[in-house]
Amino acid sequence: MNFHDRSTMDKIELVFLYGASRNYHDPERQFNSVHPDRPVDRAFMKYLIEVFKNTGSVHTDEPLKENEKLIKLLKYTILKYTIITVFTVAMITGLIFGAVIWYSHAYDNINTNDEHINSNATFRLVTRQQWGAIKANGPPQVLAINPPAMVIIGHTAGNPCTTFHSCSEEVRSIQADHLSRDFDDIGYNFLVGGDGNVYIGRGWGLEGAHTRFYNNRSIGIAFIGNFVNIKPPKKQVNAGRDLIEAGHAAGKIAQFYKVYGQKQLQHTLSPGEMLMEEIRKWPNWESFERNKNS
Repeated sequence: MNFHDRSTMDKIELVFLYGASRNYHDPERQFNSVHPDRPVDRAFMKYLIEVFKNTGSVHTDEPLKENEKLIKLLKYTILKYTIITVFTVAMITGLIFGAVIWYSHAYDNINTNDEHINSNATFRLVTRQQWGAIKANGPPQVLAINPPAMVIIGHTAGNPCTTFHSCSEEVRSIQADHLSRDFDDIGYNFLVGGDGNVYIGRGWGLEGAHTRFYNNRSIGIAFIGNFVNIKPPKKQVNAGRDLIEAGHAAGKIAQFYKVYGQKQLQHTLSPGEMLMEEIRKWPNWESFERNKNS
């Protein structure tokens, strides 16, 4: 089988083997081992090498157009894979960059509105999904009196928090603790963080588990932290007050409502005397005090 009778792919492979002759001392032997049905001898290989040396291509007496087609095919193949490689790298880079941007801003994209809250609220409302709530133990119960006329303020008596990350972690921890004690869900309707955000617990219109004898006719709001001896941050106090005002304006709290500290209704230190000092300044605070001996 002479040079002219061979296929174009055979010629390309032979040329590549010649170019790789530093690694293969016998290019024709390498070709024959792969293609025993189309063997070449040393004389033919020498002929090919001479042709390649003299012309720089596999072209001898073949028409120029055939050789041009081969060159175009090679160029097209190289271009195609170059484009695919560049596109793949660009796509992966874009995905990575987009993921980094999304993650870096994910905690900033907290929904400030809620269908139960007016759009002019001055606090940010964090949904259960955003703070990472897990599945409740059971379905929520609707309040027996809805909208309720009682708003009960407590504190969590645990760690304070000042960022979305730390407050979300604290709320998740509280929910896990409440679920472990066979609560249906986190006990509070809302929690107010030191970051100035309001975290949805059970939400509006649902019975909580925060103040015995009053759960089915009140909204329970817990301030994250312990305020027996430490004053709550101003933005935390403002967020709690604004939540109540927004709920009242939206009809989620009765028109004539009263605000209580938990210690006014049961034997507890909650919400802490330092927070009670702030609550007493609110216009709808109820000055009723529990009988100390009860």
